[in-house]
Amino acid sequence: MGSGVGKVTSETQIQKVVELDYGPENTASTSSTSHAAKRFQGAQGDFVPPNAISNLEPGKQTLAERVEALEWIVQQQAQQLQQMTKALEGVQKDVRRTVSVMQYNILASYLGKNTQPWFLYGADISPEERERIFAKFNERGPDGTPKHRWPDYATGILRPDEITAVEQYDTFFRWEFRRQKLLEQIESMDPDVLSLVELDDHGFFAECLCDEWDSVFRKRPRASSADGCGIFWRKSKFECLASEGFDMVDGNDDKGREKRDRSCVMVLLKWRVAGPHILPLVVVSTHLAKDPYNKAQTAIRVRQ
Repeated sequence: MGSGVGKVTSETQIQKVVELDYGPENTASTSSTSHAAKRFQGAQGDFVPPNAISNLEPGKQTLAERVEALEWIVQQQAQQLQQMTKALEGVQKDVRRTVSVMQYNILASYLGKNTQPWFLYGADISPEERERIFAKFNERGPDGTPKHRWPDYATGILRPDEITAVEQYDTFFRWEFRRQKLLEQIESMDPDVLSLVELDDHGFFAECLCDEWDSVFRKRPRASSADGCGIFWRKSKFECLASEGFDMVDGNDDKGREKRDRSCVMVLLKWRVAGPHILPLVVVSTHLAKDPYNKAQTAIRVRQ
């Protein structure tokens, strides 16, 4: 399930791209202050309730009340310091003109089933056993429909206790559970540019990440393929000048019609803090065809 954004090759790891330093002559001016700098300014102005101040005035409140008010103010100051530190880090990254890129195949919700032969977590399966399972899984009847469904294609190859374990592990594939974990992973990595492939819940991620990132999405062209590719970029660092996408031709069917099931999405990003000679950043996200048990897919992948 390969895919790529820019120079990134890993599907699940964040890659720190080489610094795109275009020279000190492009230092940002005051007029091009980034959104991160504005957040830095705003982080200093949190509201302090009047009663918190009055509780510190001698003679008006008990010692316990004064201590409680003082603790509250200290907590607020600690939160302000955290906000200012984070905002300052954003400003420093903008000035260096570096970019971090994350590529993530998140496994579409409708594809996330542990009972699929390429998963089967919970069972200790040898390569030979997996090939036998795939052979049964791929068997088709006269009308082209699968001859075996779960657990039929694993019966006689996996032990009953292994089949039970596979079904128990399937709980962790539930989308309601997985998408929250994926969101936590993305936020912890905190990339400037993010590519998500096998994305079929763009609305969820777009809404949850909208404070920091903007995004575009392109669905795969086949009606039965609900997923696609999405690109997210940090709004304080980039402005999207243009976005485009297209579908790839995988070949022709027996009637000569084009087969399309893969798409590509691209964005042109302008640095918000940049001199007149700084070129925009082009980001491309796609998910190429891959099936290790189908050698014909390799030729399609190369053509794509």
